[in-house]
Amino acid sequence: MQGSMANNKISKIQNDHLKAIKSSTVVINAANKVLELLTDKRSTVAEKAIQVYLDRCIKLENELISYLCNASNGNLSSEYCQKLRLINIRLSKQLKSFLKAAEYNLNYLEQYFEHDFWLELVNQKFTERLNDILQNTAKIKY
Repeated sequence: MQGSMANNKISKIQNDHLKAIKSSTVVINAANKVLELLTDKRSTVAEKAIQVYLDRCIKLENELISYLCNASNGNLSSEYCQKLRLINIRLSKQLKSFLKAAEYNLNYLEQYFEHDFWLELVNQKFTERLNDILQNTAKIKY
């Protein structure tokens, strides 16, 4: 009986890890699309800031994925996996809105959208929140 409960707990933790990994890969793919789009056009100050910010997000997401893939028996709690997924859902929505604006018109993107987009990234503190989760994982030995 106890073995079955322990297996269920491990299975739930592994499922939480997989969902968190999936949300991180969605963000990385969308961020890469934004970065690819930005490299193909003239750069503004806001675009350069967006590139730096997204590069940092991608680095943090990759470190979190690495940790989640290497953690034995799910050392990262479900709570942190849920926090990571919520951050990633919000960040993914932001990235999708950028791509939608770019699809609409690159001039619109440059003149009316990208500055507010960058401010929203900064105001939402995505990198700080991702870094907080990463710092909490560093405290956990696996």
